[in-house]
Amino acid sequence: MKFYSLIFTLISLLSSFVACAADINVDYTYSGTAYDLSGMKKGPLQITVFSDARGLDNPRLLAAGGDQLEAPVTEIIHSALQQAFLANGAILASTDAPLILSGELIELTVTRTDAQVQIQARARAMLKDSNRTRWETVLFSRGSGASAEEAMRSMLGRLAQELLIDDYFLLELI
Repeated sequence: MKFYSLIFTLISLLSSFVACAADINVDYTYSGTAYDLSGMKKGPLQITVFSDARGLDNPRLLAAGGDQLEAPVTEIIHSALQQAFLANGAILASTDAPLILSGELIELTVTRTDAQVQIQARARAMLKDSNRTRWETVLFSRGSGASAEEAMRSMLGRLAQELLIDDYFLLELI
C-alpha cells in the first residue's frame, strides 16, 4: 500500500511540475516606426540567427527555471529583426549576401510583479562584409506587459527599433 501511495505522490508532483512550465506563444508582428531602407546601395542583407550565450540547456527558456517559448529565443529574435527590416524596405538574402548581420544573445532576464512582467535582453550585434566587421555594438532592450507574451512582444519591438535608430549602423548599411 505504501508503494502505491509513493507512486501516486510522485505522479502528482511530476504533473504539477509540468503544469508550471507554461509554453508562451509570442506571436510577434513588427509595427515600428518606418525607416526607408530601400536605398541600400551596399547590397542585400543577410540576417543570421543569433547564437545563445546564456548557458541554458533549453534554448526555448526565457530564463533558468522559467517559462519556455514556442521556439528558441534566438529564432524569435531573428524573425522579429527580419520583419523589421522587410517592413522598412530592406532587401534580405538568405545566403551569400554582401552584408551579414549576426549576433549573440548575452542575457535575458524576467522580472515578475503582481501587476506586470518585465523582460530585459542584452545582445551583441555585428554587421560584417566579406572582409571586415563594419559595425558592432551591444543592444539593450526592455519590455513590459500584463503577461510574458506582452512583455516579450514589447521587448522585441524595442530591440528592433534600437537597431534601426543607430546612426552608425545605418551609415554602414545604406
